[in-house]
Amino acid sequence: MVKITHLAPLPHGYLEAGKEFDEALSELGLSAAFVTWAFDRDINSHVLVIITDFLDYAGPYEISKQIFKAYNASALPKSIDPFVIRFFSDKEWIGRAMLKVTSPELNEEGGAVSENGDYWITQGLECLYEWIVNKRAKRRRGALEVQKRWKAFQSNVMLVAA
Repeated sequence: MVKITHLAPLPHGYLEAGKEFDEALSELGLSAAFVTWAFDRDINSHVLVIITDFLDYAGPYEISKQIFKAYNASALPKSIDPFVIRFFSDKEWIGRAMLKVTSPELNEEGGAVSENGDYWITQGLECLYEWIVNKRAKRRRGALEVQKRWKAFQSNVMLVAA
């Protein structure tokens, strides 16, 4: 069992910045299944965690390239540096574990949840329920639909970056 330690508080303004960032990504075509802030023990800092099925289709490098293009074109809020974003697939165990974080139950994919259920740890990321930015209804999309949505996202980023 992972030892639950004292959690660093989320800095003022981060939750609202995360919501603005998530909304801007959605407008571009990346509607993440789950977005939350987490404290990354390895770097001793908060990171924005985004769970998306685009990761399986395009990979982290391609997603990051699009994020940076949109960020540099001011299509994403400057309040969040793209270097603090962590992408996970909804098919990875960490993605599946985070998608199940809606109740205080210990998730079977790994991780620990506090006794009152307001806090969880997985893969060195410490999270509070109140840090969840958005959790959309999960619907498994087929490969063709993911491909179509990815191409639309790329096209939208290309338009704003032009």
